[in-house]
Amino acid sequence: GSSQSHSRGMVGGWHPQAVRAVFLAGAFLFLGEFRRLRRRALRSARCTLVVKLGGSAVTDKTCFETVRVAALRETACALSRSPLLAGTVLVHGAGSFGHFHAREHGVSRGTAHSAFSWRGFALTRSSVTRLNGIVLTALLEQGIAACGLPPFPRWVLCGGALTDTDAPLGEVRSLLSRGVVPVLHGDAVFDEARGAAILSGDTLVEELCAALRPTRAVFLTGIRAC
Repeated sequence: GSSQSHSRGMVGGWHPQAVRAVFLAGAFLFLGEFRRLRRRALRSARCTLVVKLGGSAVTDKTCFETVRVAALRETACALSRSPLLAGTVLVHGAGSFGHFHAREHGVSRGTAHSAFSWRGFALTRSSVTRLNGIVLTALLEQGIAACGLPPFPRWVLCGGALTDTDAPLGEVRSLLSRGVVPVLHGDAVFDEARGAAILSGDTLVEELCAALRPTRAVFLTGIRAC
């Protein structure tokens, strides 16, 4: 009787606990392999072009938060026709967005500066993200699948130098692997030594080129719309 009862609890000759253990082991192996393949796919995400769109190219730096609408539209149109579009990363400067607030509140000089305030930090970020939205709208209107990747809070400086960039670069690679154009910009960020700082678009371009090894890097400044 007891042997029959015991055999009824078996699954194909296997004890249920053994079956559960084998299932869990297989699940862990599958998950590990999935993560490995995903990491490999992200690493192989091909970046063909990094474009730096200077703030003076699409904004009037002498006038607070003023966009050069025709120049921005022309740039977005040209980018939409690029044969390298699928692997493009776009970085734009702040221009007349952000610089006024950053200068007034000493954001680039850190929290110890007499003019610094976290409200000024927030105003700077609000301004540059507003320009990012305008740039994204121009790209989307030209049929470009573009998504904004604001540097704050993942990109962090220490004494003005970038710290660990694995996570934010992973986000860039993730978008590239899906055929989406990542759009980054100069931003106000945390600095582990100074409290706060400005991460310039030029610094972002240098880091992106070093990590992604694009075929080309193009800098657009002072564009005049036709």
